[in-house]
Amino acid sequence: MGGKYFDCPQTKKIHKLQKLVKNYRHLKVVQTALLQISELASSVTDLSKLYIELHQVLKKLLHADNFYIALYDPDRYRLSIRYMEDEYDSFTAQELDAIELNNSITEFIYKNNRPLLCAKNEYKAMAEQGLFINRGALCEQWMGVPLHRDSVVIGVVAIQTYDENRIYSLQELRLFTHLSLHLSNAIARVSRREWLEREILKRTSQLQQSYDELADRIQEAEQSRQVQQALFEISELTASGMDMYSFYQSLHHILKTLIVADNFYIALMTDSKNALTFPYYVDQYTSKGEKRSLGLGFTEYVIRTKEAQLIDEERAKQLIHQGEIVRQTKYRKQHTTSWLGAPLFSDNEVIGVITIQSYTVHRYTQDDLKLLTYVSHHIAVAIARLLSQKALRESYDLLEDKVRKRTFDLRKANQSLLNEIEQRKEVEEKLYFEANHDPLTGLPNRACLIQRIESAMRYYANETELSFALLFIDLDRFKCINDQLGHQAGDVFLIQAAKRISHCIRGKDIVARFGGDEFVLLLNDIAHISQAEEIAQRIIDQVSKPFFIDNEQAHSGASIGIACYQTQHTSYDDVMRDADEAMYQAKRQGRSRYVIFDQNNTHQARSKSLKTKFRERIAELKTSNILDPTIRQVFGKMIENTWDEHIEPADLAMIQRHHLDMKFDKLLLSKIRGEWIAQSDALYFVTVSVKHLIQEKSLYRLCKQLRRFPKHRLCLCFNEPELMGIDVKILTKAMHRFHSNGVFCAISDFGHSGGNLLYALQSPIDFVLIDPKLAIDKVYALTNALFAISGQFHFSVVTHPEIADSAPSDHDWLYYQQKIPPTDKTNFELDPLGVEQSQPEETV
Repeated sequence: MGGKYFDCPQTKKIHKLQKLVKNYRHLKVVQTALLQISELASSVTDLSKLYIELHQVLKKLLHADNFYIALYDPDRYRLSIRYMEDEYDSFTAQELDAIELNNSITEFIYKNNRPLLCAKNEYKAMAEQGLFINRGALCEQWMGVPLHRDSVVIGVVAIQTYDENRIYSLQELRLFTHLSLHLSNAIARVSRREWLEREILKRTSQLQQSYDELADRIQEAEQSRQVQQALFEISELTASGMDMYSFYQSLHHILKTLIVADNFYIALMTDSKNALTFPYYVDQYTSKGEKRSLGLGFTEYVIRTKEAQLIDEERAKQLIHQGEIVRQTKYRKQHTTSWLGAPLFSDNEVIGVITIQSYTVHRYTQDDLKLLTYVSHHIAVAIARLLSQKALRESYDLLEDKVRKRTFDLRKANQSLLNEIEQRKEVEEKLYFEANHDPLTGLPNRACLIQRIESAMRYYANETELSFALLFIDLDRFKCINDQLGHQAGDVFLIQAAKRISHCIRGKDIVARFGGDEFVLLLNDIAHISQAEEIAQRIIDQVSKPFFIDNEQAHSGASIGIACYQTQHTSYDDVMRDADEAMYQAKRQGRSRYVIFDQNNTHQARSKSLKTKFRERIAELKTSNILDPTIRQVFGKMIENTWDEHIEPADLAMIQRHHLDMKFDKLLLSKIRGEWIAQSDALYFVTVSVKHLIQEKSLYRLCKQLRRFPKHRLCLCFNEPELMGIDVKILTKAMHRFHSNGVFCAISDFGHSGGNLLYALQSPIDFVLIDPKLAIDKVYALTNALFAISGQFHFSVVTHPEIADSAPSDHDWLYYQQKIPPTDKTNFELDPLGVEQSQPEETV
């Protein structure tokens, strides 16, 4: 029972509380000791008494019967023991001062600036290592810490024990270290007070000595005492915090206790050093001192000489005669009979003059001059300090005003910035709206629709019961309405049609203008295809109603393709393609109807039909000869690649959307390699799609096909209008790959888009084919311009045969490597960029 009782939680709590009480009592003792040290620093004026009192306080906290304080003496450059109490070592004050601490453990602590706690064996070991020399009786344990003042070590305080049963702990070392800070502060404060008292006593002793030596001059000694008192009062004035005028007024009263100073003023120089101001002016004949420029007055004379001056009537006449001073009679009713002035110095520069003057029979003496000179130094220091404080306050006030103004400006700028941010947000929202909406109808545009479709695909990817559907709408007879009523009427028609379509959908659906007369609907949460059919039929019914535009009646319809999202759709383009094909199927079936996309019929049928048309067009393609006029032989053959001339617009849109034109190019190249190259040794020129250059996979497949051609028998032509906007670096990289396969490169239809030489000059082009549809004068100008630079940039020109009168009529193209002589039709001049400048013929 007893063991369990002592182990119970309540007993543990009691022990814990007892420990806390013990710690609390210890902390209270420490706090009391610190308070006592602080009180001692404020009340004790003698250091020797302070050391004794500090020792008594320390005994309450630590086992400190053996205790000493050593301070560094800067005059003798060594440590000296100022207080010591020890069981075994006893010394007088003179003996303590004579104790040599060189190479002692005390000096070791002072130099290392670290506290030390060591036992007897550690003490011996450190002494044997030569760290210090043992001085005095050997103790059982020694503990010392450095004393600091303003981060500088000023001495060492140490305690030691000769009792082997009384051992100091690290906690006591930390406490002792902490107490050392307060001890050093107390010693510093009392030292400062003692030093001040010594200085005061020293000054008083000097005055007393003067009194003893000059007993017959008791009045002078009394005056010295008054001067001393005045200096203390002046010193107190600087710390009183009063305003400058009150300070000058108090200064005047103090000075009147020392000397006759009924007429008194203080003159200060301005910052520019070219004028005098009189912040304090008391005179029996003049009410106030006016600010004036520096002249030849008594005050200016003191400033120039930088010495105190005593000027009586006789001295004034001498100075006037010497030209040093000029008496002012305009503002003076009475001249002074005795004038006394002393300069006020700040940083060895005269900042002003303190002056007393008399209009009566009273005359100032040299003693008065010495007194005023003596007092003026203290007054100058006080004035400089107060002026500095005033300037500091004014600078603070100015700074506060600036901060207040800056804060106001910053608040204003922040508000302006917030307004600008709001405006920017509005602009960004407007730009975002304009970037994602059609400007004519206000409906979402193609880019916005694509984003919504991609979001819907991600949302419905794991949905099993619901899906979404796309309705691709093409407005029937829009071209007729646009041609008959005008483009403005066409725009009004599109706006009305957009409103009708928007009224047919649900709130969660989206209608977007895809381009031209095409609209696309995104129907969300479709559980069955019949929901999409119902909406499609509503749209057909609404669009079939007459449109009234500018008092004209127009009729239209809607061909709609419906495609539902399926798991095999990997991109938005797949769903769009299916809806697009279903829409074209609706057009073929008679328009104004909807067709649901059928994977097995629509795409395969159209693809098969287009492949058949491709093969038919390839069989119908013709070639034209390219003549080299220098040798009058056929240089090459131009394949007229005009497969798109007889393709229906619906099929042409599908070809462009699904890049089927690149498949046609591959079929054409296969026919050239298999049939035409074997029939002639000429170089074959064939125009292919620029898309091969942009798509890396298509470029790779094209280069793979070109490897099967004989070297230098094929030239790939790229249409100039299609090249516009293509990066020259992409074009150059692709042409280098063609060259590595032995295939030439050319720009065809040059001049169709203005004749920009950028691609001809910055890419490895072999031939430039001028557009044959241009006027003959234009062809001539471009040919000459290209000839002018073809040799430098290593390309040849293929042009129209009509520019040469001797060209055979059975050839459609001429191949040139030299400049053609000008004709007499029109004189053309070309600038360095190859842009024509037509000049009319001169008339007489």
